Amino acid sequence: MMEIAISLAVIGIALVAILGVLPLGLRMQRDNRERTVIAQDATVFMSDMSKGLQGADDLTNYVFAITNYWFSTNPVDRTGNAGVDGYGFQGSQITSVGASMGPPQEYPITNGLRIIGLMDTPVYTDTNGAPISAAEFALGGGRSNYVVADVYSLSGPAVEKPPQNNPLAVQSGLGYQIVCRNSPVAPPWQARGPEPSYPPGAIIPDILNGRETYWRWEGTNWSLGKAPPASPWFQLLGFYPSQLSADLHNLQLVFYWPLLPNGQLPPAPISQSYNTLVAGELVQTAYPVGSVSNLYFFAPQIFTNAP
Repeated sequence: MMEIAISLAVIGIALVAILGVLPLGLRMQRDNRERTVIAQDATVFMSDMSKGLQGADDLTNYVFAITNYWFSTNPVDRTGNAGVDGYGFQGSQITSVGASMGPPQEYPITNGLRIIGLMDTPVYTDTNGAPISAAEFALGGGRSNYVVADVYSLSGPAVEKPPQNNPLAVQSGLGYQIVCRNSPVAPPWQARGPEPSYPPGAIIPDILNGRETYWRWEGTNWSLGKAPPASPWFQLLGFYPSQLSADLHNLQLVFYWPLLPNGQLPPAPISQSYNTLVAGELVQTAYPVGSVSNLYFFAPQIFTNAP
């Protein structure tokens, strides 16, 4: 009997140890599975977005919301306003519509063209929606965009995927958010010579890409960023960097997960970032014609000749 009691005690201690380690093992297995799903999905989104794909309608089964948190600014008087544009299956809520453009129209994300076109929105645009660089935004104002897509995972068990029409089964899969950042490669600058002396606060007009802009002299530096190409005191380091800025973009996708049933992320979500360089022009279009929302697509076969 003594031997049996000792054996049971040893078994009991071993079972306690195993049960204590089991949750950690299950958690690591779940984390590894989720990271594998994210890596596979990132490959799909990177490929579709960098190619400017317009027929990826299968994405409508997975991308269920796109939100653009935007801020517009005027660098001359530092005024600005902010808003949120939201797009879903049933329609849209667009707050960035000017008075001249009329009321917001229904703009649901019911095809791949709209999904890719919205996710490729550049970080900075001018007042007409044309893509610009961070330096141009600082000098001439415009609008900054923070685009977030809410997605059900493309990869994973087949029982969670379309044509599954049970919403509980679909929502039981991994959900995540993608922060989309599309920005041109910034060209380097160099000073041509000593900067002139201006009265503090002087506003100096200049021309940047055919648009009149202004920069402010603070006594020791220019407060609104690097001087534009037309400035007599700064110049681009040759034609090649200028060409890179026009025809080479950095596409960054940051994944945050898991997306909770209430549509929010937990206080400390897991994140993973993916970057790639995309060659070619970023084409701005409105679809349908007259739409209040601009769509953007990479055109790898088109290159702009920089001035």
